[in-house]
Amino acid sequence: MKIVLLGHRKHNGKDICSAMIKEILGEDVIEAKFSRMVKKLCAIKYDLEFKRMDDSGYKESKPLHLGGRTVRQVLIEESVDTRKIWKRAWAYHTYKQIFKCKEFANYAVVSDFRYPVEFDEFGAVCELLGENPNDHQLIRVLVDREGYLKDDDGADEHLSDDPADWDFHLVNRD
Repeated sequence: MKIVLLGHRKHNGKDICSAMIKEILGEDVIEAKFSRMVKKLCAIKYDLEFKRMDDSGYKESKPLHLGGRTVRQVLIEESVDTRKIWKRAWAYHTYKQIFKCKEFANYAVVSDFRYPVEFDEFGAVCELLGENPNDHQLIRVLVDREGYLKDDDGADEHLSDDPADWDFHLVNRD
């Protein structure tokens, strides 16, 4: 299976690229996200409902019960805290979901690749899941929005901006 990891900062077009790949390859593609499990955790822990309204964020931008934090800030904090306990947590859960569907698709697209561990620990995660890492190919794609400047809320931005560190560099000119 080929697993495409789309990465970079928020608002660079990773979800749009994922949808385009899905449209081109059709039913042969599984769409996955590292953030799905953290959203499930936060939905239970904070009684949240996740409905994407537009590019500005989630429905509840600053619920009172989150202490003035945005939903995105809470997701990032929970994600970081969980990685402190087990650095492979989100990679494990995401790859597990992908491998469950490997009989039905030859490709998987993950549109929220943000941590090097999600690539670097692939072999170890495969072994935990009883998979041979040599049966799969990870493809890292840097998604860059032309003219988009990095903002200051990138607590979850841990990947290189250097296209030389990636397998492919896609420039979003939208």
